Amino acid sequence: MAKPVKRNRVPKKKLNLTDVKPGLYLDEITYGNILPLTEQEASVGGKEYVYEGKLHHGKIAFVGGEGLKEIFPEMEGFNHGFTLEGVAPKIFEVRNALNIYSESEKRLFSYTTKKSELHFIGDPKKVYKLYLRFYDKENQGSTERWAVLYVEEK
Repeated sequence: MAKPVKRNRVPKKKLNLTDVKPGLYLDEITYGNILPLTEQEASVGGKEYVYEGKLHHGKIAFVGGEGLKEIFPEMEGFNHGFTLEGVAPKIFEVRNALNIYSESEKRLFSYTTKKSELHFIGDPKKVYKLYLRFYDKENQGSTERWAVLYVEEK
């Protein structure tokens, strides 16, 4: 029997959980993968985080901090949540949140609670490029209250 051939597959970056560097990560909670995000200067100013690759269906979160225990953005509080832009409203779903789609702006505003969850519902065979920016530090704390997630399909 012939051995299966990996054809033109780009290897995924594996994360060594015993040596986690400071930064932000995409946690595929349902699947069990933790993927590093690349930090860069955003075209609109400030920092943005980028991930390019495939995702698995299910719950995801953006994590960081010591032991990757902090979830970004903080879900609970006044005016906390996500703005989903590009193809993000079609491939992501914010559950247990007030979701308002702006037809004129072509983006989804999701006002979250502590029970809110971000789920990937797109095509797991497609490659996506995610751009993530955070806005408005709350009370000069260390967590961000609002995230803008812009996604392109490759």
